[in-house]
Amino acid sequence: MREPDEVAGPGDDALGEGPAWDPATHSLSWVDIRRRRVHSWAGGPAEVTTRTLPREVSLALPAADGARVVTQVDTVCRDDGERLRPLTTVAGADDGTRLNDGVCDAFGGLWVGSYSTLGRADATLTRIAPDGSQVRALDGLVAVNGLGWLDAGATMLVTDTGRSRIDAYPVLDLAGARLGCPLTFATFEGPGRPDGLAVDAADGVWVAIWGGGRIHRYAADRRLDYVLQVPVSFPTSVAFGGVDLGVLYVTTSRCHLPDPADRNLEPLAGSVLGYRLGVAGRAAYLFGAVGSSSR
Repeated sequence: MREPDEVAGPGDDALGEGPAWDPATHSLSWVDIRRRRVHSWAGGPAEVTTRTLPREVSLALPAADGARVVTQVDTVCRDDGERLRPLTTVAGADDGTRLNDGVCDAFGGLWVGSYSTLGRADATLTRIAPDGSQVRALDGLVAVNGLGWLDAGATMLVTDTGRSRIDAYPVLDLAGARLGCPLTFATFEGPGRPDGLAVDAADGVWVAIWGGGRIHRYAADRRLDYVLQVPVSFPTSVAFGGVDLGVLYVTTSRCHLPDPADRNLEPLAGSVLGYRLGVAGRAAYLFGAVGSSSR
């Protein structure tokens, strides 16, 4: 087990998720789904700033205009830090499903997945354009979590936690949200299931293993080549950050522990853990930014 090189946040997230690095403000953001919070942290001794939203929030990703795109239950919104402006409601969400993880693409669109609260194959993957228009890309999923891009955006990774697998889809039409027939990228057997993911500069795929207390790295040839044991049972997602994109940040959950109030069980559960592992990530695409991963 490896202790983190740094710890972000006060360490009391019930269900930390969705880490994202903002290249303009040089800060890390993430959400606490259960407590409806969006956190921001600029590193070092800087305090975490927190914004509480009206409903559960599953992601808060940086936008090209300095705001954020956020998802709440069934609604995609823009948040400028003072006002939430609904952008669109995703069909089918809030009826046995909830919006969950997401990623932006090279045309500035948001791909957001949902999960079935009943564990059924009712979840979807939808692309939201900056103007709020939407296209359904996939359905028949159970719980969409980690999403990412391989092969310079020619391949999309889609995690279905409910089925304990990651599939790789060829991208046929990015703006039209058309994906080809998938290949299996990775399957998992316990303990734990795949959750959020991040792709490094060498097309290595880092996956949080929820309930398994570890992070896997898969090489571009789909071979498992590194396992990072972390001091929490429920890592939820990962993202590269820092000015050199050389820190792997890991969000975590407390609410799934046998006694979430017992800090002695796992003192770092509910914190964001930072690891320097000698690898760097790629700058993420921004919502509303066309053809660029930075402002």
